[in-house]
Amino acid sequence: MYDESDVVCANTLVIKGDQNDIIKLLQIIRSADAVIDFNKIIPCPNDIHHHDWNDRNWGCFDNAKNSRLDYLTNDKATISFDTHLTPSVLVTKKMSEMFSFLDFFHSYDSNIMSVRGRRFYNHGFLEYIEEFTQSGYYWERTWFPDIATD
Repeated sequence: MYDESDVVCANTLVIKGDQNDIIKLLQIIRSADAVIDFNKIIPCPNDIHHHDWNDRNWGCFDNAKNSRLDYLTNDKATISFDTHLTPSVLVTKKMSEMFSFLDFFHSYDSNIMSVRGRRFYNHGFLEYIEEFTQSGYYWERTWFPDIATD
């Protein structure tokens, strides 16, 4: 048996586009102590039970942890961070709407839960989902290549 508090979902976010636009995005989503702060993208109200709200609005229970900027080139940035239990797919969706001229590739993999996959947002729209679910010892692939909108 595992302790639910040990469940970490590793997230990698690759952002492609013009370097100036990427830098502008990185400045907006950054906080004093984190490369990505979900509250900078979708602010959580102070007067509510945050876990429920976070799950409905961010796709995960808590803010990003262990965030780091892995790469920054002329046309690409790679950010890695951890979330608890599930990936922050709703945060990525919101960023793709805010910066529709950038492309977002979000991959995620949980260390214990059966959550593994990747999503591609182009011009603010979800274009591609590939998710894997664990069935016994095997990972089953679900592929949605023809998605035009959410």
